[in-house]
Amino acid sequence: MKRTATQAATEAFERRIRELMAEGYGVPFAVDQAYRENPVMKVMYDEMRAQIRAEAERGYGAPLPQGITDRLFTHSWAPDGLTLSARTTQGAILVRELVARTISEQIKKSAFGRPIMPAASYRQASLAIFDGYKMGGVIPVQDIPKYLAQTIAVARHAGVPRDEMMKMLRPIRRQIEKGTTAGMRAAYSQLVDALEAQNEKALKRAIFTATQERTRYFADRIARTEMARAYQDGFLLRWDNNDDCVAYQWKLSGRHPRYDICDLYAKANLYGLGAGVFPKDKVPRLPAHPHCMCFLKPVIRGMMDNETPIDRIEEGGREYLDSVDLHHRQMLLGIHGAKDVMDGKISWTQKARGYGGKKVDSRLSSTGGSGDIIIQSGALNPNSDRAFKHAATYYESVRHMTTDCARIAANTGFREQDIRVIKRHVFIEEHDLRSGRERFFPDYEMAQSWQRLIDGRDIQERDIVLLNHEFLEHTLMRLGKSASDAHEQAQKVYNYAAMVRRN
Repeated sequence: MKRTATQAATEAFERRIRELMAEGYGVPFAVDQAYRENPVMKVMYDEMRAQIRAEAERGYGAPLPQGITDRLFTHSWAPDGLTLSARTTQGAILVRELVARTISEQIKKSAFGRPIMPAASYRQASLAIFDGYKMGGVIPVQDIPKYLAQTIAVARHAGVPRDEMMKMLRPIRRQIEKGTTAGMRAAYSQLVDALEAQNEKALKRAIFTATQERTRYFADRIARTEMARAYQDGFLLRWDNNDDCVAYQWKLSGRHPRYDICDLYAKANLYGLGAGVFPKDKVPRLPAHPHCMCFLKPVIRGMMDNETPIDRIEEGGREYLDSVDLHHRQMLLGIHGAKDVMDGKISWTQKARGYGGKKVDSRLSSTGGSGDIIIQSGALNPNSDRAFKHAATYYESVRHMTTDCARIAANTGFREQDIRVIKRHVFIEEHDLRSGRERFFPDYEMAQSWQRLIDGRDIQERDIVLLNHEFLEHTLMRLGKSASDAHEQAQKVYNYAAMVRRN
């Protein structure tokens, strides 16, 4: 799982926070501005789209058409109902809040546990003094003693060890007490306090931890979970309609992080089919939790002695819980929950952490609408013979549809009469083409677009572009342009083909 752009954005985010704070900006502004310039989660979203598609295809075992895999980004799978885009947007809010809080907490601490000045760092304090520190009057640059200015310069750039810095500051503190006004003594002393505490060093550590570790944690959490889910979507698309597959077995990842509900799913016999084996329509939601890397294995007909499931969820769960020690029961059920469950006072399903009763299904499965293109088995490349046959069949069905234009108009805001013009142009009329006078060649991606427009679900930007392209192309041909010239001219304004390739 390589995310080089995401890592680069994270590092730039960190650097920019430090730069802004060094310029005297407060923590909330520095973090927000740095994130606007380096939106880590947005970069991750863009970088991951191709990887997520690849994981779905890996789970399916063959290439998938872009129109199918689009559902990975437009359909949610988790109980929170969030798509990947919404999840990364939420992650961006959490990252900014967490980073700002981590840095602010560090600023409130000194190396000795004492509160320090409200400024973000000693550098901010020194800049404030040079720019004018108002305590009994402004301190001009030229009034900063040479010995103090030199110390500031050394501390800023040399990375002096703490012991050496403390040794250097002791005579400076004595010097400050000897002269100047009370206001200047207070200002100089504040600066020395900051230098003594070495706040910048601690602050740099805090910023690094907040951005590099915690930001990466959020990115990794989203990435791992979404990619695991994409794999399962492809897997389910492949096996759900395969009659030879009679069940699924829940398998723990070799990187299973800690004991949790997944251990029960993998080891309990809940349906009489064996440990971790579920009927295809009874598999719990997967991934079961953030960072969950568990996966399913198909159980092929003949692999089990008994292929008829029986509901023994309560019994099977209790058998498993009886087989583990008290510590693990409490990890799964809680201290009081473990006691109540084992005493028979309550079902384990009501206390097991992470158990929701929701069943897994694939975002890639067909909606089953009239004329929908369904993948049953095997690869379906948009340029393959099989895809062409699907498209040809679909184009023929469109010619017999009577409600599609009205539905598309209602779903898009286009005039119904314009949709009828587009339909005749694309699906019905013959045109003077290079190969002779005939209808347009059936196109799989256009078939997918037309069906989405009919259904009114998951309509994509390119689907609207298609309508505009075909209407303009029709208009240009009515004005005397050839089909090829009209197509090329319409393509310059509404480039449907480019959007298909991009996605």
